[in-house]
Amino acid sequence: MIKAFGHDVKFASHDEEAIEWFRKVKDLGKYFDIVILDLTVRHGMGGSEAVLRLSEISPGGLQASSGYTV
Repeated sequence: MIKAFGHDVKFASHDEEAIEWFRKVKDLGKYFDIVILDLTVRHGMGGSEAVLRLSEISPGGLQASSGYTV
């Protein structure tokens, strides 16, 4: 759906890959318009930790979401 609106999409299979994409794009002097992360990632750091790490690279409007209810 995001592609249908004309945006380029990068998919990361795990959190470390997403952080590496983010770093590479920033090093090129560019940025992502949006980063969508899940808060709960099995065998990974999850969205909360990933957002903290991404904000160290480039502070901005980063958010994480989850399908779980409290």
